[in-house]
Amino acid sequence: MKIKILAPVFAVAAILSAPLAAQSAGDLVADVPFAFQAGKVSFEPGAYVVHKTNMQGVIKIYRLGEGGGALFIKVPTSDARRAGKSLLVFARYGDSNFLKQIWNGQAIGMELHPSAREKELARNGAAPTLAMIPARSRRSGE
Repeated sequence: MKIKILAPVFAVAAILSAPLAAQSAGDLVADVPFAFQAGKVSFEPGAYVVHKTNMQGVIKIYRLGEGGGALFIKVPTSDARRAGKSLLVFARYGDSNFLKQIWNGQAIGMELHPSAREKELARNGAAPTLAMIPARSRRSGE
């Protein structure tokens, strides 16, 4: 009889705590040591948060400890080699760095649409190198 009574209590607790777990699990923090561009927005070196918004296909990137930031449309991408690794992937064309992909430790990640400047560099024959910056799950209070 006690099992029947406790089961609904645990189910309600799990349902109520799921949004909180999903909210914190989706945020990543990365210390980016160079200036970079995402879409039309330029970012200085620093610690950045990548936040999955409630809007389908949209992420927000902002500097840790500051408001503002910018919204970006992302598309899903997959790569089994990325499983277990949380990181930001940048395409580097000389001194220009463009945020390309975001991986949160699963084999399915997020890819940003290339900016006009990145497309122009690629069209002109520049071959990018990839820079991979480790990311971590955002801790409470961070």
